[in-house]
Amino acid sequence: ARLMKSDAIIEQRRKVETVMASGFEITDHTADIGLRAWGKDVRDAFVQAATGLFSIICDLDEVQERESREVSVSAEEREDLLVDWLSEMLYLFDAELLLLRRFDIKSLQDGKLTATVYGETAEPGRHHIKLGVKAVTYHQLRVEERDGCQVEVIFDI
Repeated sequence: ARLMKSDAIIEQRRKVETVMASGFEITDHTADIGLRAWGKDVRDAFVQAATGLFSIICDLDEVQERESREVSVSAEEREDLLVDWLSEMLYLFDAELLLLRRFDIKSLQDGKLTATVYGETAEPGRHHIKLGVKAVTYHQLRVEERDGCQVEVIFDI
């Protein structure tokens, strides 16, 4: 029994290390779901936030890069830009059933973000939708630049 418990702890640590290496983690929040993402700079943290959003929605391993979309959003504040960026990703899912797995931010400066995003249209039977995300909220929203960049956002589910 002791060996099994030890194996379980090792497996749990492996899972945590895998999540930490990916640049985002899902956090608990009453009736909603939170996301903390980080990277070497704002661009990288925004990419990780979008990746985290779609990891909540679906199993990213099931998604192939068959389609792409050009995306452009702008806002004066970094926090608003993050909400607009993630809301645009959510819009692509809601309007086109587009599951996204890669986010190539071409430019992020002067309050404007331009990117190419890659994924494919959701196919029932092949893609499993894990959780419906209704909206990106401003509740506890944070973009912090210190030793890289870390962002926190809460999604309405």
